[in-house]
Amino acid sequence: MLEPRDMAVDDIVRQGLSRLEFADEILRAAASPERIGTVLTGILRDRLTVGPMPFGPGGLMSVHAVGRMQDATVESDVRDHTRLTVHLPMVLRVDVHVGGMCAKFLAGVCIRVLIALALDRPCALLVQPAPVSPADVTVRIHGVNTLARWASRTGVVSPLLAAEVAAHANTILEDPTLTAVSRIDVLDLIDRAWSSGLILDRFSA
Repeated sequence: MLEPRDMAVDDIVRQGLSRLEFADEILRAAASPERIGTVLTGILRDRLTVGPMPFGPGGLMSVHAVGRMQDATVESDVRDHTRLTVHLPMVLRVDVHVGGMCAKFLAGVCIRVLIALALDRPCALLVQPAPVSPADVTVRIHGVNTLARWASRTGVVSPLLAAEVAAHANTILEDPTLTAVSRIDVLDLIDRAWSSGLILDRFSA
């Protein structure tokens, strides 16, 4: 027969988190949507220059774009928190050179990046972005000069810019130097918290 004290302990165990629930909460905290959005914004913000890239017959035309990144927004899949959709908005100044002429545009661009979180041994989380396609890039373009206003009516520039932005985003996201950023070692984080005294400091404060 269980003693009252043993029954109380059993109640606490039943009401507490299971091991799987605990691990799940740790992983949610290690790769929260807000942190993923902040990291991607920081990575792309520092490298937001596209081109100049040649295109058209014989590469007679080229596109060059520079701009600024705004803060990302992140949506979690309500059915699976290991899947995220990141929206990266930006404003670009775009120059399209055709021979000796230049069409100047302002463009509002939003890149959609699908993220999958995968587990890795011994206790790590991999942040895996899917390749960005032109269909993942929304472009709203405004012609600044006369040539650009004419070109914008042809509907050619927006798909071209979407393709170039997608290719640029993939070049950055596939950069081997980002491997360290895309792997979150949970055990290392815990070890550093113990070693730095952060955990004990909470009791001495």
